[in-house]
Amino acid sequence: MVEMRKRQLNDSSDLFKFFNLARDLMMWMETQMREMMNEDKPRDVSGVELLINNHKSLKAEIDARAENFTICINLGREILTRSHLRQQEVKDKCVQLCLKKDEIDDQWMERWEYLELILEVYQFARDATVAEHYLIAAEPYLLNDDLGETLDQVEQLIKKHETFVKSILAQEDRFNALRKLTKLEEKFLKADRKDAKTRELEKHELNVKRRNRYVQEFRTVEEIEAEKRAKEEVERAERELEEQVKRELEEKERQKEAADVFDAAKAIAQVGATVATTSRSPGSASTLPRQGNVYSRFGLPSSYENLQKLRQEQLRISAAVKFKGDESRFEGQLSRKHEWESVNRKASNRSWDKVLCVLSSSNRFEFYKDQKHVKNNKPMDSLSLNGASVEVARDYTKKEHVFRLRLGNGGQYLFRAKDDQEMNTWINRIQSVINSVGTNGSPSDITNKTKSLPPPDKQRGAGIGYSGSLKKDQYKK
Repeated sequence: MVEMRKRQLNDSSDLFKFFNLARDLMMWMETQMREMMNEDKPRDVSGVELLINNHKSLKAEIDARAENFTICINLGREILTRSHLRQQEVKDKCVQLCLKKDEIDDQWMERWEYLELILEVYQFARDATVAEHYLIAAEPYLLNDDLGETLDQVEQLIKKHETFVKSILAQEDRFNALRKLTKLEEKFLKADRKDAKTRELEKHELNVKRRNRYVQEFRTVEEIEAEKRAKEEVERAERELEEQVKRELEEKERQKEAADVFDAAKAIAQVGATVATTSRSPGSASTLPRQGNVYSRFGLPSSYENLQKLRQEQLRISAAVKFKGDESRFEGQLSRKHEWESVNRKASNRSWDKVLCVLSSSNRFEFYKDQKHVKNNKPMDSLSLNGASVEVARDYTKKEHVFRLRLGNGGQYLFRAKDDQEMNTWINRIQSVINSVGTNGSPSDITNKTKSLPPPDKQRGAGIGYSGSLKKDQYKK
């Protein structure tokens, strides 16, 4: 309670300190902006230069206040991170301060450009006045008709004219400067013909952009969390959409492969029926070798052993096609805990460790330290999924998103995912591999199945459509 009271008092102290600093800065900026707007217009070059010096001193004062401005804004940010009860007022005040700071900077820059323009205009007017007075003073000399009456007078007039020409050349630079366009004229020529309403609209749009930027910058803790949740929802929706599209594509591919297998089986059955029809046609022992040629002509086995090989190959292809419906490889980062080594023996090390799990079509569940070991194919451990089962670990309540893998030898492992979606994905993937192994069997299981087939004389229409021909062949033998 004492610490809580102390923390609340410190928060209140910082809050009122922030409000005082913000109020002082707002009042000072409004005063300076009024001074910039109410200054008198100058009458000559010296007056403009005086205004420029005053404007520079104002800039120095603004820069000096920048430290107080930074302190106030940082204090406001700190209060926002504490989730204060009046955090919305603090946020609004921070946004107002930043907008007012941008406004006074813009106004100072506009005033500075204006003073530079009028300074050049007044200098042009001064130089133009001096040049005009010079021309007015030189004009009577050029209009004089006196050409001299004697040689001495003429020589004196020539010398006077040469002096006049030298003075004109001395004024050439001044006239060239007058011919050069001023910044005001260049601005008028280059500027677009936007009216005052359009410029006001552009200024308003700029202020709106700045306000949005500052509102985003001074977000409260609740707003940050809400935005984070919204972003996660969008990402989850995108992932679900991608997974749905992926599942649809996989389903189409699975249907296409199933159709191909069905067509192949149908073609083999038709060939078998053709062979059976041929074998039932009348003939003698001398025609039996020709039936062997019929078998070889259609690429079919001519003995019971070859039939077994063909059925074994058919089962192997069927198992491969069924598993190919799922992705042949799935990997990800999980936390693993080894609970039981066998039915009656607990694991020696039952701590959680993070591993890179890889699930492949070879009914193996492998664990790697990192991607480098995956590339080098150096697993830390490898589990067989023959006779395994997977389920959600509802009895384990210490951690969330945990599922259990029970092995055929009685061993048990716990795996922890980052969320329920990832956990369910792993359970479905592992269950798919387990089902594939349980349905199709390993290669050794397929061999045992083919070895246990009954002899041809006990098969009634079994096989692929040509067992009847083999049966009749044995009777002839």
